[in-house]
Amino acid sequence: MVVGIATVFVTALAVISGFIVSRVLQRQREGNREEAWRNARSLSCAFYTFKDDFGSYPCEDTARLIKDNIPDRSAKLGNVSANDFFRQLIVSGMVDQEKPFFARSLSSHKPDSVMTDGKLLEKGETGFAYMVSHATCKEENFPLILTPLVKGKLLFDYQSARKCFDGKVIVLSTDGLPNIHIVDKDGHVWIHGKDFFDPSQPYWHGIPPKVAWPE
Repeated sequence: MVVGIATVFVTALAVISGFIVSRVLQRQREGNREEAWRNARSLSCAFYTFKDDFGSYPCEDTARLIKDNIPDRSAKLGNVSANDFFRQLIVSGMVDQEKPFFARSLSSHKPDSVMTDGKLLEKGETGFAYMVSHATCKEENFPLILTPLVKGKLLFDYQSARKCFDGKVIVLSTDGLPNIHIVDKDGHVWIHGKDFFDPSQPYWHGIPPKVAWPE
């Protein structure tokens, strides 16, 4: 009888402990998602102002303009990664810290806030990908930054989304409003029955999407 009661007690304790751990993890994922949403929202104004000043969103041409007018040899203004293009926002003075570029993923980590000696937005300090294909697009609204993505593929990272964002992904469009979407286990977000990255989606405006992934 005593053994039976003890077994029931241990089982109940395990169930309660499992529930508590599950709830803690759930809140952590929700917190990660909220942080990424806020960071994306805070960047929308910087992107808008940058476009107003330089004529487009960050691209190769704006990198040359910045190098000519705001010399900063310590900042790598390349044309490959999202980090490359995001650095333009900082060097141009649109953003004064690394924190807004952070989004939790399985390959990212908190920025160290060191922005000198070539350490600006180092590998892992941003989790956002950048739609470089649409930097010079003249249409009013299209996706601009998004997270999390599988590096090298036009697919959302289901594992990162599940473990960090409770199965959701975040997309900031040029209207300034980050949207949250559910991603399936194959990395697809479905919009009106089509994959998010399907070039026929109206928000791509006939321009095939091309991504600059975070380092």
